[in-house]
Amino acid sequence: MENIPEMVRKAGLYCEIFPEVRSWDILGGTISGSSISIEKGFLKTSESSTEYSINIRLFGERGKTGSVNISKMNLPFIRSAIDRTVSLMKGSLPNPEFKFLSQPPSSYPPINTPYDSKVKDVSFDDTKEIIDQFIRLKSRDDRIVSVSGGFSYYDIQYILLNSNGINLENKESTVSLYAEVIMEEILKGKKENSNGYEGQSYIFFDKVNPEEIFNKALHKAQKGLKKSKIPTGYYPVVCAPPVVILLFNRTLSAALDAQTVYERRSFLSNQLGNQIASDNLEILDDPWLQEGLATSAWDMEGTATQPIKLVENGVLKSYLHNVYTANLFETVSTGHASRGLNSISVGISPSNLKILPGKNSLDSMIESIPQGVLIEASYDYPNIVTGEFSGLIASGYLIHDGEIKDALRESLIGINFSEFYNNITGIGKKIHRKGPHYVPYIKVDDVKVSAKE
Repeated sequence: MENIPEMVRKAGLYCEIFPEVRSWDILGGTISGSSISIEKGFLKTSESSTEYSINIRLFGERGKTGSVNISKMNLPFIRSAIDRTVSLMKGSLPNPEFKFLSQPPSSYPPINTPYDSKVKDVSFDDTKEIIDQFIRLKSRDDRIVSVSGGFSYYDIQYILLNSNGINLENKESTVSLYAEVIMEEILKGKKENSNGYEGQSYIFFDKVNPEEIFNKALHKAQKGLKKSKIPTGYYPVVCAPPVVILLFNRTLSAALDAQTVYERRSFLSNQLGNQIASDNLEILDDPWLQEGLATSAWDMEGTATQPIKLVENGVLKSYLHNVYTANLFETVSTGHASRGLNSISVGISPSNLKILPGKNSLDSMIESIPQGVLIEASYDYPNIVTGEFSGLIASGYLIHDGEIKDALRESLIGINFSEFYNNITGIGKKIHRKGPHYVPYIKVDDVKVSAKE
């Protein structure tokens, strides 16, 4: 089999022979690695795989489009697939909103995507100590009833070409580890249970810290056993990093997706230049961050990246664009095109998303609260159209007289994001990384907390 870059280049040359094809782009690459799952303290699965993929998009007159995903790495088969895709393109409906593909810049920023060449050579023996630690975790506390989790590592290599002269190659490595500990204990004659979850993603295999992950998961499970209720009401809350990622980073990423904004499916449509949050909130998307999980000189259309302030002093400064949405808004792409190796569609995603640090310590935020809640986890998802969120507090703690007390029993939070973002009264000065997210603790006043009946 020929190597993927060579096949992609030959596919591009073949696309050029069709006069009906006005422009094209091709993304091809390989993903190789392994995933290991632990369930109830035992090794459940261990799987290794190598996937090959070539995705081709063809564009004809008036924006007619044909696309194909190819997993069979055989040049005659690829050419046959292109023949069929040309026919599909000619018979497709026009899309007058499509204008052009990305043009190569005069130069790309001198940014290298961080990459660990060791990941592609990791063997099962290299992971044995992590698996053994997983299995031994259950013996660390008699109240543990289950330990589950997963460990995965992948080497990703790809090439992006288009008819305008984009010709780029890149390599990525990713390693992920997560653990969940479930505990039970009889307290005051009643069986109480609690779960603790912790996970992290890395670029470099040698930086994986299983002891930190397991200790945090265990500690969270231990803290969550003793529970109390809080009366329904409006309280100051302190959002821990996983909740900040959910209610700020992920919510805003979805709401600032220019395609969603254009279709008026975002609560931040028509808000560019407006105050959307307290003036102490600053959010930066930084694709140039050293050793960031989403660091790259170019996006998945070949547009050069650059750091962008999304929110400055609480004012919305930019939406997230790929080339297509930039044409819709008569602006330029912000370099946020996203595309999986097995996907024929181009979406929009942030890179390394950072909420800039504030002036508050976590202790000072907690101490300022006579009665409130520290929220550590919620697994529900906001309504991006209405800008509202109603979700279960999966892990949270009462704050009473400036101290963290018992875990919170079965409570919900209700949020209107326009009010929520404007009620920020504290931003932590310490930044915590979770994957490509860099966030502090954040304190917000007047949040509705409802005791679940």
